[in-house]
Amino acid sequence: MHSFAGVEHFDLTAIHPDLAGFWGGCGSATHAYFAPHRMGNVYSGRVVRIAFSDFTASGVEHFDMATVYTHLKGYGDAFASSQHVYYSPTYSGTFYSGLITRVSQSDFSPTGCACTASNS
Repeated sequence: MHSFAGVEHFDLTAIHPDLAGFWGGCGSATHAYFAPHRMGNVYSGRVVRIAFSDFTASGVEHFDMATVYTHLKGYGDAFASSQHVYYSPTYSGTFYSGLITRVSQSDFSPTGCACTASNS
């Protein structure tokens, strides 16, 4: 981490090379959440959250929503309720998506991810 006159930052791509290309985000009482969009021409479903209490690499959690359903990629924003983070779809790389996705704040993992589609 670097500090410049009160500004702190670190590079998420040092944690995972696909942690880039976010477009929008939100905060809850405990975390900042970032909406995955794309890196170059590749659309992403890799969500990330950073604990407000641990602004270091160890405070970062992430997973790829596309492991839950292939088309969960290319989001434009996010907003949080008391229990979930909702991701607003834009373009998945294949089609303009209406796949609204939510992730549980208490289970920030593929098992805590639900969307308006299924793999069947």
